[in-house]
Amino acid sequence: MSVCPTNALGVGIVRDILGSVDCNVQMYSAAGYRALAGPGSPLPAAMTTLLTIYVALLGYRMLFAVEGVRLAQAPLIALKIGVILALTLNWSVFQTLVFNFGAQAPLEIGRVISRPMATGGPSLAADPVRGIQAAYDELNADAADLARKAGQGGVGPQGNQALPGEAPAGAEAATAADLRRAAAALLASTAGVLGMAFIATGVLTAVGPVFIALLLFAATSGFFAGWLRALVAAVLIPMVCWVTASVLLVLLAPRIETLAQQRAAHAINLDGAAAASAIVLIFAAAQGALIIAGLLIAGGFRLGRLAAPAQVAPAPPRETRSTVEVVEVRSRAEALATALRRSATASLREYASVAPVSGTAASGDGGTVRLEAATRTVRLGETYRRRTAMGDRARLGARA
Repeated sequence: MSVCPTNALGVGIVRDILGSVDCNVQMYSAAGYRALAGPGSPLPAAMTTLLTIYVALLGYRMLFAVEGVRLAQAPLIALKIGVILALTLNWSVFQTLVFNFGAQAPLEIGRVISRPMATGGPSLAADPVRGIQAAYDELNADAADLARKAGQGGVGPQGNQALPGEAPAGAEAATAADLRRAAAALLASTAGVLGMAFIATGVLTAVGPVFIALLLFAATSGFFAGWLRALVAAVLIPMVCWVTASVLLVLLAPRIETLAQQRAAHAINLDGAAAASAIVLIFAAAQGALIIAGLLIAGGFRLGRLAAPAQVAPAPPRETRSTVEVVEVRSRAEALATALRRSATASLREYASVAPVSGTAASGDGGTVRLEAATRTVRLGETYRRRTAMGDRARLGARA
């Protein structure tokens, strides 16, 4: 059963809309969170399953050093798990950190920013809700008065015909229509925008535990980031709307007072009424532009490395060094060993080219042995002995 007032008499349409929307949204959002995190909900069992899978995957990556996971990251991972469990299963923590922040912080910040606008004498901005209600009522009253005059065909309030210098009935009807549009724009750009932001904040906080639980895995952390962007946008809109409405009321207060005096004297200035209507419509358009700006600001939020601490960006491929660069960085011992290997390779090639000619009288087995010796890889230190053997074989061949 709802405990919020349903028929608030004598408070005005603006306060009635904001009060009823704010009260019902907060009550049902809190009830929705408790039902989602309560004993009969599948969320606690789902959180247990997700934590089991997460810990198993984390242990596997730490055991086999997959994706650069290190033991030094364990405190941050434990902190993340603790924050997720506290926000998804504990209403008092969630209410303090998320619910109250989204419902109360924007208007408090807006009041602090708009407080200097209410100083320096009586102004509608001292109490924006009351000021919006007063401006809305005055615009509608002026529109009704001008429409009544236009319907009478230019007859004055005492039944006399309008003087030649007075405005015709058509101008009064057009100004009355402008005032009605301005009153509707004022209500929509203030109470309407605030009520819309209250509803969005309440719904997003009610389903918050589902998206907070998705922060565990890197593959699903994007859903949490999107939810957080939407919540930040819903929080920025009331703050911007409150400040803009305060500025509007500061500019509109002297004109509203003048229109009230002219309406009491049955002599509303059409130019002044049209100027007041134009100011309201301009601020309504600015309110829409600021809402879009708030959405863009919230869209710039990035989650960072908190959601996926185990992911390591792949290193860019390095260009391979050329042979000349490798030789330059070698030590003298390595350079000497390389020169000896090259000398041995050149001697083997020379021997392989001479062996078929000098060994024609040898048997087939001897040729095979010499061929195997010529093609075998030479170890470091064998070069000198092989050069001596080649010289003896040349002298023996000459004697034969």
